[in-house]
Amino acid sequence: MKPFFLILTLNVSLLAAWTALARIEYRVIISGNSVDQFGRNDTFIGICTPTNRLASKVSEIFLLSINLLVVLLTSYYAYHSRKASTQYNESHYIAISVYIIFQLSLFLAMVYGFYFASLNPTLIFYIFAIVVLSLSLGILIPLFVPKVIALQDERRKDIEKEKKKAERLKRLQRYDELRAMEGEGDDKNINRVTEKTASVDSISNTEMTSIDDCVGSQIIILSERESNKLLKSELSTVMKENKQLSESMKSAKDSLKINVSSESKT
Repeated sequence: MKPFFLILTLNVSLLAAWTALARIEYRVIISGNSVDQFGRNDTFIGICTPTNRLASKVSEIFLLSINLLVVLLTSYYAYHSRKASTQYNESHYIAISVYIIFQLSLFLAMVYGFYFASLNPTLIFYIFAIVVLSLSLGILIPLFVPKVIALQDERRKDIEKEKKKAERLKRLQRYDELRAMEGEGDDKNINRVTEKTASVDSISNTEMTSIDDCVGSQIIILSERESNKLLKSELSTVMKENKQLSESMKSAKDSLKINVSSESKT
């Protein structure tokens, strides 16, 4: 923040000194050769000119020099930080902004120099308005639009991580349930029973003959062998996920070490 306040203070000080030393006065000058019936020139324009031209020129030179120095320093630091491996690295976008500023400055110098000789204030006003708008967009869009996109990508990745975490938690809970069922089966030596639907009335002995017409409890009886097979499949899924998680953590640590070593070398 200190460089920002220093640049802002210098610019405000120079503009205040420029305003105080080279005050602006309004003048009406002849802009054409047409005359009225009495031989008087009838084409005039009004322009604002500084009373002290020397102070105005010196202030312009100092102001342009300071801002040009700031652009050069920014480009220098952006070039040296180009290898920083972060999605918020602004070196590339600062280079784009500097290129836009350079192109618009050349355009302004040529067009302004050509049309200023004609002393057309309306045209000069439109030229300056378009250049200022283009400069503002050329600086703001490359610096802030990529950050908005990066934030959206981060939020999307966080949502995906939360979904994967919830799915993994469900699988772990299912694994714990299967382990508990296996322990109960070893103690009691009974078959596994998994109920799929419920809500049936009690069936009496007289209704057993018409059991197909009733909505039963629809249960699935799993043998000891089938239950162990299901348990093994769940265990293999959990083990694969743990292995993938450990490999991703290891690769992240290695990439972090490489980035730290490269930054220390630079």
